[in-house]
Amino acid sequence: MEATLADMRPVLVVEDNEADIDAIREGFLGHFPQRQVVFVRDGAAGLKLICGEGDGKRRKTIDPALIIMDLSVPVVNGGELLEQLKKNPQTAHIPIVVFTDHQTDNVRRDAYGLGANAFVVKPFGRTKFLEAVGRIGKFWLEKNRLPPMRAFR
Repeated sequence: MEATLADMRPVLVVEDNEADIDAIREGFLGHFPQRQVVFVRDGAAGLKLICGEGDGKRRKTIDPALIIMDLSVPVVNGGELLEQLKKNPQTAHIPIVVFTDHQTDNVRRDAYGLGANAFVVKPFGRTKFLEAVGRIGKFWLEKNRLPPMRAFR
């Protein structure tokens, strides 16, 4: 069962690989057809979309229910984006799943050290990839419960 209508905030995906974008889109359409999924191709665009810009203050412009990000994105890489979002009290509560090709212990340790809520290695093969996207969504959008949004305002 999908999250309640009151919690139909979008999912933000930070990914620059076109094939992965298509597969993530397909996975969400198959499992969560009512959920808006917003794609950005670099970390700077993700930061701007979430935090906004202007007069030296950061203001949220969207409030995603979940962020799924690759680490190897241009401009602001995934690690930098992760660190900035988790250090900002306005965005630190947003669950961030690192969904990447990187498999080394050091990369995984660094991601968790920067505040990742989960680290998932992209599986090889479209069927397994789509299954992984579905599992990520099912856990974070259906099973996981965050405090009410008013607690962060």
